[in-house]
Amino acid sequence: MRQPPEIELLIACARPEFNNEAVVRLRALLTTSVNRGRLSDLARFHRIQALVYTRLKEHAADLVPSRFLAELAEEFRAGATRNLQLTGELIAIVKAFAEAGIPVLPHKGPLLAQAAYGNLAMRQFVDLDVLIQPADLSRSIAVLAGLGYFPQRDLAWLSPGTLLEWTGEIPYTSHEGTGVDVHWRLTPSHYTVQLDPQILWRNQISIRMAGSDISSVAPAALLLLLSVHGARHCWESIGWLADVAWL
Repeated sequence: MRQPPEIELLIACARPEFNNEAVVRLRALLTTSVNRGRLSDLARFHRIQALVYTRLKEHAADLVPSRFLAELAEEFRAGATRNLQLTGELIAIVKAFAEAGIPVLPHKGPLLAQAAYGNLAMRQFVDLDVLIQPADLSRSIAVLAGLGYFPQRDLAWLSPGTLLEWTGEIPYTSHEGTGVDVHWRLTPSHYTVQLDPQILWRNQISIRMAGSDISSVAPAALLLLLSVHGARHCWESIGWLADVAWL
């Protein structure tokens, strides 16, 4: 079944290998009836605006209206700035956990951007993810509270014991709107495929970001995590497929 031209264009831009054939394909798609407003909306939904902008700028700027390219450039710069801010917040969180003596394993977010794309600006993400040991949940909640992170009001009354029994993660948000998802399990207990968190704990690497060394998940284990996550959500985002392809 043929996809709408906007979707085909997104897929073409998201490919990690961009040879002459890919450039020809991209330029050919731009000569079809592409709706630029729909293209921009879909790129935002699938979280690949940075990839779309980069590919169009490098390989097809002459086929794209300058105003449209300028709009993409503005969004690209805003996304890069947001990613830098989130990276700084992640470093602060990791440091606070270390000072409290709590093992923490960040994953996805800026670390995936660095590991897969080699460029913090090339991957769009809106929050941070950290993995903790279940026994450390109470202390982790206290550390996050000290940094100004709190759960949703309707979840704040739940005790750590209830959370451990009821779910495998809980989102926290700062007053500035930064989101941190704290995980102690990687998949819901009812999900068909279970991914043992110890796989991530046993397969760590150090990634240097903004002058700091941060422990994260090694590529092979990260690939498993991304695959299970994407399958859980029926691969609804082209950006998730791009993450796997680039990694």
